Amino acid sequence: NLSIDKDGSGKPTNIGGVDSGDYVTYKALRFGNTGADRIVIDYSGWNTGLDAKAEVRLGGVDGELLATLDIPQTSTQEGWADWSKYQQVEAKLNKTIQGEQDITVVFKGTKGNVCNVKSFLFKEVVSEATLQKALDAAAFADRINKTESSLSALDAAIKAAEKLLEDDKLDLVKAEEAINALYDAIDNLKDKRVPYLKV
Repeated sequence: NLSIDKDGSGKPTNIGGVDSGDYVTYKALRFGNTGADRIVIDYSGWNTGLDAKAEVRLGGVDGELLATLDIPQTSTQEGWADWSKYQQVEAKLNKTIQGEQDITVVFKGTKGNVCNVKSFLFKEVVSEATLQKALDAAAFADRINKTESSLSALDAAIKAAEKLLEDDKLDLVKAEEAINALYDAIDNLKDKRVPYLKV
């Protein structure tokens, strides 16, 4: 009974009712020339057991296996169904995928219900180019009317990333941390509070 769950305003929130054997296919995803080599799934599972898995395949349900992710239950709440506890799992793909591709995720488990899925995220291959891309995004982030603390955090992330690019050989682990720090700092930019005017 796979479905798209929605909130009160009708906005999609997650894929729900995922049972063993269900699958979702995303057509014509664009991975570019750099490509992606990892996938992150944000999911929840209520009493779904410890053996639930998600298979990531190139093309259709019988396509080349790119990765298998363990997605064990996130809640064993008794008395009522608790699908609210989400967590993320990450896996490295068997190969880098580039260009335009169809991707299918197949869900399997022995308890029937497997999970709800909030999102899938493919991560770009870490390189000087992807670090520079994150730096460019930070450089063009909207800094107008943002709090000093959030701008300081962004500037610190920029400085750390720029320092990494100065090294003769890029440390890929540190580069990934720097990329995540840059995007987190952009996401966490906060608006200054505008005081109310007394009239």
